[in-house]
Amino acid sequence: MVRYVGGAVVSEGVSPLGAAQDGKSLPPEHPANESKRAIFLHGYLPAILAALIFAASVLLDLRSPGRHWAQRSGSIVAALGGYVAYYGIKRAFNLVGDSEFFMNFSLPYPKIAAVMVAAGTLVWGYLDLCL
Repeated sequence: MVRYVGGAVVSEGVSPLGAAQDGKSLPPEHPANESKRAIFLHGYLPAILAALIFAASVLLDLRSPGRHWAQRSGSIVAALGGYVAYYGIKRAFNLVGDSEFFMNFSLPYPKIAAVMVAAGTLVWGYLDLCL
């Protein structure tokens, strides 16, 4: 059964944060849960990759000035942030069968994506003024 609780539509007995209302956590196979491996692969790994790309592009810029590699890396950082946001939205809202809908707001994807998109946009738009 689906119901509306605290500003979110959730399944009976499940809070909007994805935990059972009796204080016990949901089983690992429950659709509102996300494995640590998936969080790393789709959240932290793109952030690490973006940081490495940015660092490499800054080094390229220092070795060959005038090419604006660091500024161009901002678009890659923003695009990877967009991927994290898309994956996070896809995982936060789960429809199971015809009658169960789960929302998990405890996942870190929105925070990671917001930082990556904001940083990428600032680098992409304004880094040429700093270097």
